[in-house]
Amino acid sequence: MPNKAQLFWDFSIGLYEQEGVADACLELQDEFHVDINLILFCYWYGSRFGEVDQRLLREIIDFSTEWRDKVVQPLRNVRTWMKTNPGLTEQLESLRQKIKDSELAAEKLQQEEMERLTVKVAGSEQEMHVTKNIRSNLESLLQELSIDFNEGIESKLQRISAGLSK
Repeated sequence: MPNKAQLFWDFSIGLYEQEGVADACLELQDEFHVDINLILFCYWYGSRFGEVDQRLLREIIDFSTEWRDKVVQPLRNVRTWMKTNPGLTEQLESLRQKIKDSELAAEKLQQEEMERLTVKVAGSEQEMHVTKNIRSNLESLLQELSIDFNEGIESKLQRISAGLSK
């Protein structure tokens, strides 16, 4: 039976498509090794449920770290290697595209599980201060990942936040 959790995925796609958001997310991933799904989670959770509980955040981080290390990153490594390998035949390029599709499917499954874990704990939506909650969630995430909040991160998060308001 397929997982029906799609609210987080739909939110992420909508935000990620906004101008500047994808670039900011990829820069955070490349420069600080932050899982984009964790950043998007902080925005989604903050706009839907409020401030994330530390136990839930830790559970989400632990799941996401293992999923990224065991599933997403190996697919990304193969795809990236194939992309930078000159002289790919048409068949190998077709395989690279299938790997890219599998990587995206793995990230979608990651988000579905993150949503399932959240709904199990969070309950229903509440009235809240969305911007404050998102900021608090992002600060908690970076603290849990032992990443100092600095101007470089701040500017990228502001670009993502600008996409949220569109």
